[in-house]
Amino acid sequence: MGIYDRDYERPGNDWRGGGGERWRGEPGGVQLRWPQTWVYRLILINIVAYIVQLIGATSFSPYFYLEPDWYRRPWQAYQLLTYGFMHDTDGPGHLFWNMFGLWMFGRDVENKYGRREFITFYLAAIVFGGLMWTAAGVPNGSVGGPALGASGAVVAVTLLYALNWPERQILLFLVLPVPMWLLAAVMIIGDLSGAFGMGGTQVAYMIHLTGAALALAYYFGGLRLGEYLPGSFKMPKLSRGPKLRVRTIDDLDQEDADETRENAILKKIHDSGQDSLTRAERKFLEQRSRKARERRGEF
Repeated sequence: MGIYDRDYERPGNDWRGGGGERWRGEPGGVQLRWPQTWVYRLILINIVAYIVQLIGATSFSPYFYLEPDWYRRPWQAYQLLTYGFMHDTDGPGHLFWNMFGLWMFGRDVENKYGRREFITFYLAAIVFGGLMWTAAGVPNGSVGGPALGASGAVVAVTLLYALNWPERQILLFLVLPVPMWLLAAVMIIGDLSGAFGMGGTQVAYMIHLTGAALALAYYFGGLRLGEYLPGSFKMPKLSRGPKLRVRTIDDLDQEDADETRENAILKKIHDSGQDSLTRAERKFLEQRSRKARERRGEF
């Protein structure tokens, strides 16, 4: 069976994505189940966290904010991640605008890079933003209030969107059409102005700028953060009784073995995006495709 003989590679099926990747989007209607994409999962997680904050904001939330001197208490290093899921409880605006930006730009970014790569990039933006914010505060004695919010990761996602599709038009304030490159430029200039003391708010501009820097390094450096993660976590299996002879690939019919490997690679494309493939996997798929064309008499 050739690569394009699979059901999910046939025309007419609802698979779509950027960069040659195909994946199934969220179905319509009300769905009482765990979302398939990380954009919707993150939105759901942040909303649930916000509700929990409202219920016990005074006693619960501060333990998950990023304190400027957390490094003096190493056991609080978890705050480098949890602060990105906390939001200001004085009003819903902080949560709403962050989640709106994630929904607006994150879907296409996840389509292009795959679910695994997207969530790795998103969480890395939170952690790196927290580290740089902490480092910037050390010369001042790490004084001041804690950091919280997903805006650093959302800035990273938004800029990565702009780098991939700079000419796409969006409606600024739902009225004025502007290209993405202009929105990204205004966003970065605003954060730079705030970071150098030209703004009077308590926004953690260093976290925003770190997210932007990560997006630039990621795009122009061709980084794939998911490659640094283990493929899977498996518990060792304990067996009893006599040892059984293990069959190697040489014991199998070569065509069956190749098809098994091909299915595994196609599943990897579906789960993590086409960019997650190694050079050997890409070469193997090309060979399989060429053999399939030869069998059909195509050249």
